[in-house]
Amino acid sequence: MRLTKILPYVLMASCASTRVEGPRIRAPLNPRIADSIESLQRRTSLPYITSHYSNITEATQRALSTNPQIAAFGEHHESGALHIFADNILPLLAEHNYRDLILENLPDNPLTERELETGRLGPFLTEWIANMPDTCGIISTIDMARRTGVHLHGAHVVDTPTLLRMRLDPRTILEMGAIITQNTQRQANFYAGLGVKVAIFGGAVHNNRESRLSLDQYYNFGDPLSRRFGIRYVAVDIAVGNQAIFWPEELRFLQIPSESMFWPRSGANLVEFLGREQGNFAIYLPASAIEPETHCQ
Repeated sequence: MRLTKILPYVLMASCASTRVEGPRIRAPLNPRIADSIESLQRRTSLPYITSHYSNITEATQRALSTNPQIAAFGEHHESGALHIFADNILPLLAEHNYRDLILENLPDNPLTERELETGRLGPFLTEWIANMPDTCGIISTIDMARRTGVHLHGAHVVDTPTLLRMRLDPRTILEMGAIITQNTQRQANFYAGLGVKVAIFGGAVHNNRESRLSLDQYYNFGDPLSRRFGIRYVAVDIAVGNQAIFWPEELRFLQIPSESMFWPRSGANLVEFLGREQGNFAIYLPASAIEPETHCQ
């Protein structure tokens, strides 16, 4: 049943029930107390739970606590989230035996994997990266994947000439998004179908477990993947600074007044959605989590 109302109160566990106005961020508590609060929140049908963690790795561990077979991460492009993902989440994924990563920012072409297997960028990927509008974190991800033994698979259009042609024609933007969605879904189905654990990184619009937007018929791979893999598929969006990751249409659907309520001053805030949205997460980080002028590469 779709949630249609956000309660303006959060019930806090104490010797007597207390109502506090507005969404509250709670720090990690004694596990027994935290479980009691979470259980109480679930029973009151709140649309989401917000939790504060000292860093993004701890927040991600919570999002992956069900040991999903497919973990699909999303970002607001050009926010620096991919670099943060490479440094902080990719090693964690490797520890949890995610050995295949489907990356939107690389082309879906056998030459991608062939060059990556050599341990260095060849002419094909060098040309691709030189022409990508959003390169922040690509090199860091390639390097960390090599060091952690994670195999990268591209999901973008097939090569640089195709990329340049589609970028020059505004009419092909929708087509490009559809290609990325289809490529990601196909590869996720293939690798997860083999029984291995798969991670995905791309735009936040693609990975939602259920369709929210009118364009999701072109852009969303999370809905069909979650229908096939059920609770073994989770979606985790990463927001850096004051970058929004939800479209206005999504905010209305999720009954969120403003994403600014989730922005932390330090550490990481994890938003865990409930009800029909269960399995969707969003991690909010302060702008200080990355310095694009020195770390985006």
